[in-house]
Order: sequence, then structure tokens, then C-alpha cells
Amino acid sequence: MSGEGAPSVAHYREDAEQLPLQAFMDQHAHHFLVLHSGLKAPSVAAATLAEDRAFEAGALALSVFPVRRKPGSAFRFVSIGRTSNNDIVVADRSVSKFHAFFVQEGKSAVFDGGSANGTFVNGAAVPKRGDGEPVVLCPGDTLKVGAVEMSYLDAQGLVELARRWRH
Repeated sequence: MSGEGAPSVAHYREDAEQLPLQAFMDQHAHHFLVLHSGLKAPSVAAATLAEDRAFEAGALALSVFPVRRKPGSAFRFVSIGRTSNNDIVVADRSVSKFHAFFVQEGKSAVFDGGSANGTFVNGAAVPKRGDGEPVVLCPGDTLKVGAVEMSYLDAQGLVELARRWRH
């Protein structure tokens, strides 16, 4: 399953309720990928009534991936892929071993890493490094790596989501 081993939104709930936003970012990250189990093309920033009901019923499983480098990483970017040597590990067969990577060039942006199944932001293909400019990500965007779709959130969006989480 995609997202195995990733913390759920519930993991962040206590800190979201107790910490000021800057302290939350200092402890966790500034940006996150949120994987919705069972939902296609999620948009967490603009949650629907159906998603709210799913939260209340406990039917919505959310895995959260902080967009940050692992401690001791030698790279200047944040990698995403299927294998454990990536900063963000998405254990799905449609995801390449090294699928894509995030760069900080003023704003957070993403390149495809030469993946077999492509990387997409809001349905538009992301170029490989050297084949064009990276795609700048905005909170609420949908990032698709292989067949796995995730929402890209800033810390404020994750805090709001975590505060809504009932479990």
C-alpha cells in the first residue's frame, strides 16, 4: 500500500492544537504531502462535505509525508521514490525507485527524476531536470507520482486538517 510507515494526520493533531504555527513548522516541516486512501484527486485545502463526513465516520485514512531532507542527506533536494534511501518513501509499484525531487528556488518546486510513469501537478506533466523549468507548487495542488495522488499542503493547511481530525 502507498504510504506505509508514514504518520497519519492524527500523529500531528496534538501539536497542531497546542503549538503556535512557527513552532509547529520548526518541529515538523513547512510543507507536506497528504495521501488520501480511497479518494481520487484529493483537495485537502478545499475539503468537501463528503470528506468532512468521512472524517467524522473515521473512514478516511490520511498519510502525511513532510517535505524535507532526511538528517544527514548529502543532497540539496528532497527526493521522493519507492526505496528507503529517498527522503519521502511511497511504497507503490507505480512509483520509481527515484521518482521525483523537490528544489527550493525561492518557492518549492518539483522535477521528475526520470521516472517510468511520470510526475504530474494538477494533471500537467512535470519536466525532467534539463528538459524545462521545475513546476512551482502551491498549497492545495495535487501531485501525482506514478498512480499515487497526494495533496501538497503548507503547514497552515496541515494544522487546519489535523485540528479537524477526530481520532
